[in-house]
Amino acid sequence: MDTDKIIQDLNRRFAAPLPEFYQRRIIFWYDEDKEFQDKLDEVVLENAKVIALTGNNAFSVKKLLSVDDLTTNYLVYSPCVYNRPDDNWLLDVELYSEEFRADLISIWMDEMGLISNPAMRKQVKNYRAYFNAKDRRLKVSTQNKVPETPAQLHMAVMAAICGLKDARPNMILRSVFQAGLDLNNNTVYQDFVKYHADAAFWAMVRQGCGFVEEEPDLGQLAIHLLLTAATRTMRQEYLAGLDSFISIPHQAYCYDFISEWLHSDNITQLYDVARYVEDEARLYQRFEKLTVEDLVGTECFPCINEVILTKLMTEISDHIIDVDTITNTVEKRRTCVWYEPFENFYDGILQVANMQSFFKEHSAGFHTAEAKSIWKEYTESYYQMDTYYRLFHLSFQKSLETSNILLDDLFKHVVDKVEGLYTHWFLGELGNNWSDVCADELATYGKVLEVPQQEDFYRSRIQTSDTKVFVIISDAMRYEVAATMADQLQRETQSKVSISSMQSIFPSTTKFGMAALLPHKELTVEVWNDILTVLADGQSTASTYRERVLKTEDSASVALKYNEIIAMKRAERSALVKGMDVVYIYHDTIDEASHTSDTAVFAACDKAISELKNLVRIIVNEFGGTNILITADHGFLYTYSPLKEEDKVDKRGFFDVNVTNSDITKKESIKRCVEYGRRYAIMQKGVQPDYLMPVKFLGGNTEFDGFAPRESIRIKMNGGGMNFVHGGISLQEMVVPVIEYHYLRNDSMEYRRNKQKYDTKPVTVNLLSANRKISNMIFSLNFYQKDAVSTNREAAIYQVYFTDEDGKQISDIQKIIADKTSDNGAERTFRCQFNLKSLKYSNTATYYLVIADEQGLQMPQREPFQIDIAFAVDERKMEQFAEGESTREEIKNKLRQNFDGKIVRKDLTKKIKEGANVPVYVLEFLLGQYCSSDDETVIEKGVQNVKRILADNFVRPDESQKILSQLRKKGSHTIIDMVTVRLDMKKDCFFAEFSNLGVGNVPIADEYPEKFDRLLCGGIWCIVQLDYEVEGDNNFGIEDIDGNPLSSKQKKQKDISPISIRKLTPIQMPHIDIDELKQGRKAFTKDEWLDILLRSIGMEPDEFTYREKWLLLTRMIPLVENNFNLCELGPRSTGKSHLYKEISPNSILISGGQTTVANLFYNMGRKTVGLVGLWDCVAFDEVAGIKFKDKDGIQIMKDYMASGSFARGKEEKAATASMVFVGNINQSVDVLLKTSSLFAPFPQEMGTDTAFLDRMHCYLPGWEIPKFRPEHFTDDYGFISDYLAEFIRELRKEQYGDALDHYFRLGRNLNQRDTIAVRRMIDGYLKLMYPNGEFTKEELEEIIQIALEMRRRVKEQLKKLGGMEFYDVNFSYIDLEDMSEHYVSVPEQGGGKLIPDGMCNPGQVYTVSRGKSGMIGVFRLESQMLPGNGKIERTGLGSDSKCKEAVNTAFNYLKANGNRISGSISTSTKDYIINYQDLQGIGMTDKLALPTLIALCSIALGKPVVSNLAVLGDITISGTMIKVDELANTLQVCLDSGAKKVLIPSTSFVDFASVPADLMSAFQLIPYQSAEDAVFKALGVE
Repeated sequence: MDTDKIIQDLNRRFAAPLPEFYQRRIIFWYDEDKEFQDKLDEVVLENAKVIALTGNNAFSVKKLLSVDDLTTNYLVYSPCVYNRPDDNWLLDVELYSEEFRADLISIWMDEMGLISNPAMRKQVKNYRAYFNAKDRRLKVSTQNKVPETPAQLHMAVMAAICGLKDARPNMILRSVFQAGLDLNNNTVYQDFVKYHADAAFWAMVRQGCGFVEEEPDLGQLAIHLLLTAATRTMRQEYLAGLDSFISIPHQAYCYDFISEWLHSDNITQLYDVARYVEDEARLYQRFEKLTVEDLVGTECFPCINEVILTKLMTEISDHIIDVDTITNTVEKRRTCVWYEPFENFYDGILQVANMQSFFKEHSAGFHTAEAKSIWKEYTESYYQMDTYYRLFHLSFQKSLETSNILLDDLFKHVVDKVEGLYTHWFLGELGNNWSDVCADELATYGKVLEVPQQEDFYRSRIQTSDTKVFVIISDAMRYEVAATMADQLQRETQSKVSISSMQSIFPSTTKFGMAALLPHKELTVEVWNDILTVLADGQSTASTYRERVLKTEDSASVALKYNEIIAMKRAERSALVKGMDVVYIYHDTIDEASHTSDTAVFAACDKAISELKNLVRIIVNEFGGTNILITADHGFLYTYSPLKEEDKVDKRGFFDVNVTNSDITKKESIKRCVEYGRRYAIMQKGVQPDYLMPVKFLGGNTEFDGFAPRESIRIKMNGGGMNFVHGGISLQEMVVPVIEYHYLRNDSMEYRRNKQKYDTKPVTVNLLSANRKISNMIFSLNFYQKDAVSTNREAAIYQVYFTDEDGKQISDIQKIIADKTSDNGAERTFRCQFNLKSLKYSNTATYYLVIADEQGLQMPQREPFQIDIAFAVDERKMEQFAEGESTREEIKNKLRQNFDGKIVRKDLTKKIKEGANVPVYVLEFLLGQYCSSDDETVIEKGVQNVKRILADNFVRPDESQKILSQLRKKGSHTIIDMVTVRLDMKKDCFFAEFSNLGVGNVPIADEYPEKFDRLLCGGIWCIVQLDYEVEGDNNFGIEDIDGNPLSSKQKKQKDISPISIRKLTPIQMPHIDIDELKQGRKAFTKDEWLDILLRSIGMEPDEFTYREKWLLLTRMIPLVENNFNLCELGPRSTGKSHLYKEISPNSILISGGQTTVANLFYNMGRKTVGLVGLWDCVAFDEVAGIKFKDKDGIQIMKDYMASGSFARGKEEKAATASMVFVGNINQSVDVLLKTSSLFAPFPQEMGTDTAFLDRMHCYLPGWEIPKFRPEHFTDDYGFISDYLAEFIRELRKEQYGDALDHYFRLGRNLNQRDTIAVRRMIDGYLKLMYPNGEFTKEELEEIIQIALEMRRRVKEQLKKLGGMEFYDVNFSYIDLEDMSEHYVSVPEQGGGKLIPDGMCNPGQVYTVSRGKSGMIGVFRLESQMLPGNGKIERTGLGSDSKCKEAVNTAFNYLKANGNRISGSISTSTKDYIINYQDLQGIGMTDKLALPTLIALCSIALGKPVVSNLAVLGDITISGTMIKVDELANTLQVCLDSGAKKVLIPSTSFVDFASVPADLMSAFQLIPYQSAEDAVFKALGVE
């Protein structure tokens, strides 16, 4: 904007009417970039004066405007920028003045509707190159949300570059990936670089997913994202060695990002990205070493499918076919992405599993004695093997169309196994049995007796019909294909469909089968032109004559071909059937395909089904047909593998025996055989060919006899066609299907009467799991398909996920493909694993499980749930970057305002620390003095100053003599050293001792210890100017703080060191103003303050989860709390000792563990207190090595840990030092919990001494803290370590623990030691987090929960070691407002109220007994009842035979005695599913018979067990009661788990004497005398 335009605008604004009550107008012209500073002299206004702020005249301008001149209009030109509002003297004037801007940035911001403040202006200026085009500004201003903060502006620009309307980090990141992994060729990223958004992009990535690399690399980012996401569904140890690519604190975000992308519409690019990551990280080779079970739940890598398939197909090739593993794996994988490229392989092995299952069911072979019985078995179940074989080869043929180099050959090996199962076993065994039992009937009658015959088809099906009949004859459609089609027709159309069978005429070829389906009284044959022709009542039945034959019987008949009518127009084909009573439609897809290629037959079967269903729709919709018969002329036999010689028979006997000339044998006139094919032969009467079975031909009324090979053997012939054959007597060839299809119109009586039966609906899916409480971020639920997919129930796909009350999705989406056809309800169950998003969940809110039909045809089901997860907080989202809340910049500004001079950039400490062995707190003090700026130049200069000071002045112990020599030579020298001052009372003078310099007895002026009292309290680090004088004067070189000579009271110079102190300057905090700390704390939120504390000890909070932050904070409690005993055991490299060694000058770390009573407590010889009296905290590193040279060392330690005092000699000494025990665990926590205790790493004399361990106030779970990597250490601002240490030390004097009593009361299970421990922890947490004493009830409750958890962890281990004495572990607290009691558990062990309050669902039972590990625990049974035939399915037991035996005992007992309980319990028409859960991870119990019996009766009767019930004891198969082992301990577990009623066998009454009275009184004991009595009382039936 030019000057004239500016003057014009300003004159207009000053001329405008004044607002009400205003006497004049003041306009502030903001020009932070000083664009118009040189042109200000040109600005002359008509009705206002112009004054300019210079940065030094703010006070005089304020006086002018507020005091001297109150009537004149003013234009105040302000080029100033203020870091803090308090620095702006004119702020109050600005608030009642108007604003004017004329610079380009301001105009752009106004155009885009952006808030105008310095921070936003700075970012708009940063994006000047982007905003200088109007269309680009429009892209930002028209987004769904106008940015309000700098961070949101970053996001808006990146989103605009990506072409997005919604500035969501996920979509921005996805857009970048979709442009390619090569940054140089990535057009989106290059635009980021072009418009200076690349730094913001990487900052967003770092905050969201924890990716930190010096050189930006999208490939590395992709590896980081996918590997971190994979750890959500895969154990991290499976990715060992790739830890640098994994950030567990960002796991939730990475998983959510990948999961959202996986389930989006555009995943093609993700496939390429995932393949890149697989190659770079060599994941295929890594996953090869894992089991299928390890891999099946992870979907983000396509190669997992290849590994799984490779393993399963290799096992199949090795004759290991685990049906359950294959079916469960395919079930799981088909709901995953990347399934489609591998679908054919999965479908193929699934059919192998089905074939293997069939094989197991009939492994004894086929030994049926009657032909009609085999026929019945085949049409009811055996045909399914043909279907499995067909579907397998369909999958195999499709797999050949899309090659996979890793799987193709393996799949071909599987083919060999399939051929063995089908061809050699099924066709061989069944064919042999069938050939044996049908031989006589076929030879005698030419047919199987008591089986419907194809020759009777017209007579029995057409002539008897009183309605119009449509007959569809599909050439070579065998029975199993028709069964598949009938099933589909029933589900897809409003109809009544049934399938039956009839025996094809022999031979089972087209000309004979087609003839048999025509009306006739007798079929005969004649040889016409050397060809055997079939006649119906003397008429030819060739295709061109079939309509004539039909019309002979009924003139209103017509014969049509499918291929012809399908090509006709609707009117044309309708005209053909108009007025006809009988319509024959011939369809030839399957047989026709065999003429092209044998391998095309199975694909043709699918095509035929589709074509025939379409034909049915045409008949119904266009022809008005309701009565349709679908049949075939014959079936077929197909085997894929090449036939061996033993599978063929020669044509011996087909020719005259005396003919030897091959030319003559070709002449039909001299052949004995009239016609033959691969599977049949028609011979002259009297001929008996070798190896063929006789079959009576056409009732014996011809001059020919029929013959057929046994089983699936073929007759040798020239030419191909050996694999696909028909004409013989196998079941596959002779069983001809007949589908009766009756379309039901809406007004038909049958439909109206049975509407429910015929209306097709999708099957529904319901939740099977009874528990409605979620306590983990990752959890699994069981579902069941209510009905089998059947005649009127079609398959459906459901999406299952969780939402909050507002419908916002809070979990990932799981898919359930509900297409189970089994009548066994147990086989219609599904298990889904859910991952909750990393949000903050309220245990009082209601959340919903949503089961939604993918097609949206049904109303979604909603099941209410409670989520109770401690520390589940949304702290890791990229959206925080976008929202700009609590950003580092804001925290830094607050720190500057409230703690200026007491903060330091921690990365500077790290840089210098690497080269100087000086304590951190010393370094940070110096850095705080020299580097307190944002200006990189100032910081660099300050760092150089600090380095120079350290290099020139720091005293290394090994150079002390060198320094003293220089001091003596030069007469003066400045050093940095630890200085301790003592008062010599005999000489009435203060003397200083130098730690590294190794000298003492140096006189020091009184003013120093008086002013810097910490010199007398253990000493502080100082910069000291020393002088060296051999002959001193009367003041001995002592100067006061201002450098003036002081007279000393010392009389004898000979006792004085020649070294004197000229000047002493502390480089630690000389004293602390605790009130300043408390006041400063008010400026920060809880989360901000927590982050500041962690950065102050060198940690980067953005790299840790919310819970991990609290665990790190727990390490600080011993520093802030007197006499606090903490134990932390965990993996190596988690920084357990770092805090106590490097950060705090008030703690000491004893490495190696070995010490003495004198060193630790009191030296009797010197009469001096040991370490506990000198330090605030004594930490023992490597607890496994703790060893006292004194026998009474541990006893004294126990005394001190309990009371804070110890007796030595004749008196008792007291101290306040806290004790910390840190060490490594060499096994996983799971193993320790099951085999020993979490104190196992301690020495034997400590780790098993319950009195010693009970004195531990807190057990910090070190295994939950990640191993430290460079990114875990902060580069941001925190308190100077010395300041942190000193205000923590000051806080030791204060007490906040009584705050608990204002809102809460601890539960009754906490004894005095527990109460003391919990109160001390609460006190410590409050002092650290809320030093100003201001906190809410909710914030206090959060602290109580973690304090109870830390103490309960100690108590849980004592329970293992000490038994009944320590069984009161059910820690809780009571809210005094509503007197509600809340229980707290430990994550690694469960616990809490495992048995919930209130009534459970029917079928849900809790039992308490001894698990496989020998420990007593709680087990939950959940059951469901489904329509079925009396089967029971158990899940959750694995392969444990004893557990399964107990379940069988219960079910068998119910079968035998169910009527004695209730006549309405059915064990024959219902199926039962029971899921068993080990709630505490101690190994499943085998005491399951009685709980199972109760669960079965509960679900069968629909009646829940009484509330808060625990079932104890067990029964045998005869009903004999088994008493409870360790009754007292078992009852204690019941109490701990929340049980209020206990069902107990009367046989256990004898053990009541061993149970404490208060434990007995805690329950309502319900005795039972028998199994039936137990059921009645459990269900509350009197």
